[in-house]
Amino acid sequence: MPRVAAGRHMPLDPLTVWRFMSNADRRPDWDLSVRKFRRDGAEGDMRTRLHYTAPLLGRVCWMWEGRYVVYDPPRRSAVQMVRGSRLSPVSRLAGTWVVHAEGDGSYVEMIVQFESRLPLVAAFLSRRIKQVLERSLIQLDMAMAL
Repeated sequence: MPRVAAGRHMPLDPLTVWRFMSNADRRPDWDLSVRKFRRDGAEGDMRTRLHYTAPLLGRVCWMWEGRYVVYDPPRRSAVQMVRGSRLSPVSRLAGTWVVHAEGDGSYVEMIVQFESRLPLVAAFLSRRIKQVLERSLIQLDMAMAL
């Protein structure tokens, strides 16, 4: 499975960054891979289902449902897709956040592993996912500064 990652230094401590990142109401404000997000259980509860509406092309979106496979605040969280809509560009997907202290703040890394439904577009998807991760981290930094 291709693995795509992006990271960025944030000027806040890991706990503050974690709390902001895990705020379900604020997630679409900074995460460009998410148009809508909701949990149908408690944050961190391994039985909780996570529901995402993600942009595909223009205004067209696809939906997917995930579950936590790792939840270790404020250091690491990993979600695995358990179901995707018919428009899903991927057959498998896992996303991970890693946050650790670095200098006077934190280093945040976002990692996505996926399996494309169409192997010929995997390279394109990798580049697109990398752009979205990098831009999302910039948006996160800006949103936390407000």
